[in-house]
Amino acid sequence: MLEGPNDILIEKSLHFAFKTSNNQAEYEAILAGLSLAREVGVKTLTCKTDSKLTIGHLNDEFQIKDLILLQYYHLVRTIIQSAFERVRIEHILRTDNIRADILSKLANTKLKGRHRSLLQQTLSTPSITHTCQNLTHDPTDSTAPLQNHNWTTLYPISKTDNPPQDVDKTWLDKAARYTMIGDYLYKRGYGQPLLKCVMAEQAQHIIKELHKGVCGYHSGALTMATGVLRAGYFWPTIEADCQDYVRKCKPGQKHGNLIH
Repeated sequence: MLEGPNDILIEKSLHFAFKTSNNQAEYEAILAGLSLAREVGVKTLTCKTDSKLTIGHLNDEFQIKDLILLQYYHLVRTIIQSAFERVRIEHILRTDNIRADILSKLANTKLKGRHRSLLQQTLSTPSITHTCQNLTHDPTDSTAPLQNHNWTTLYPISKTDNPPQDVDKTWLDKAARYTMIGDYLYKRGYGQPLLKCVMAEQAQHIIKELHKGVCGYHSGALTMATGVLRAGYFWPTIEADCQDYVRKCKPGQKHGNLIH
């Protein structure tokens, strides 16, 4: 729904000819609203939606973990920066968004005293394009097996579908725990933010800073490994590297507790 001065109300209904989630539908609705506002020459716009997730993404309050939603986010940001002078995004209660919900069912809800125009559009394909990347990095890096893998060959495994013979199920399980955002590899996790995968040299620098840097206090290996994860970094041999570094720390060996 696009409301303007002089009681002008323009309504647009979208029909998706493809499968989409609720969050994707919210982004498609925002894109349709921005496109409609751009066509009528709007320069200053207030966008209201009842989706807290979408508001959190567009106001840079929530982290975007889904790659599809990340593409929608960048597309919306590009349109806002190129076509409008000022766009404010606000959250409204679902009870205040009833007319838009009714509009999605193509109900005739004309208000008295308003000039109304209803547009109907069918989207055959999503507004974004899905792209896969072939990743190439330093082969000596601990995350190289994941980064050098051709992600376009990943095959979805289910109880009814049998994967090709040349696809390693163990590898697919491991690759599903990682994702690419831009040029960087991140590790997914449950109940925690995305962890950035780092090279071996970067890993040693992180360990050094946590152990005896400005805020370091020569902590133990387990505490250091936990601190690395809390800082948002990951590599497969965190605990082993931290233990090896602690054993080589002379001040830690001199002043540490004699447990055994």
